Amino acid sequence: MRRQKVFAALGLIALIISVAVWILAIGGATAARLDILPKIDGFRGLFYAAPLAAFGAIFALLVLIAGRIMQRVSVRRALVGLLLSAGFLLLVAIVILPTRDLPPLHDITTDTANPPQFTTLPLREDNLAGVDTLANWRRLHEDAYGDLDSVIVPMNVADTIDRAAALAREKGWTIAAVDPAAGRLEATAYASYLRFEDDVVLRVTPAPGGGSVVDMRSVSRVGASDLGKNAERIRDFLRDLAAA
Repeated sequence: MRRQKVFAALGLIALIISVAVWILAIGGATAARLDILPKIDGFRGLFYAAPLAAFGAIFALLVLIAGRIMQRVSVRRALVGLLLSAGFLLLVAIVILPTRDLPPLHDITTDTANPPQFTTLPLREDNLAGVDTLANWRRLHEDAYGDLDSVIVPMNVADTIDRAAALAREKGWTIAAVDPAAGRLEATAYASYLRFEDDVVLRVTPAPGGGSVVDMRSVSRVGASDLGKNAERIRDFLRDLAAA
């Protein structure tokens, strides 16, 4: 009976640790989503919680093994704790591992030689954070996102901007400026559950053979790396725009 109580207590500790991990991560992310915490702090909560999750998983596993050895003492709480902690570590791995080879870029465009410029939304003052120089930014951008390029759509400039504005609204973006005559659209897009704010500008010019040439730029407001989200946004948006 005494042994059962000891393992019940150890299992409870493992369960409490695992629950604390999820509370820390979800609580921080939700606070950042609601702008109670800075966005970057909410995101960092995932990494702050990861060591605790690793400790919780190891602790729960040891309790399970010891319980198994000592006459099959019930350790169900430890099993739940192990599953919760391991599940959190798996979540972090799913988020991070696919982006481990990406460079520290947060400013992505289809035209690195002449990026579309913001005129309404301000470009962040530390926009070279993580790369130091414009030359480094261009080199890293070409290596990681060399597939990004201008697209040609079979619409005139004004109609292309009108369609782009409608598509941006469908995606839930906040429109900051629309100028069909000048071929310009600026908007704020949102990324992940935390609703990171990324500023977007479209530049549309007449194509020599007819139709319009569309260039796009997407810039994260915080952080040195965007984990590939801006490039993904540009690909998706231009694909949808070209299909319209």
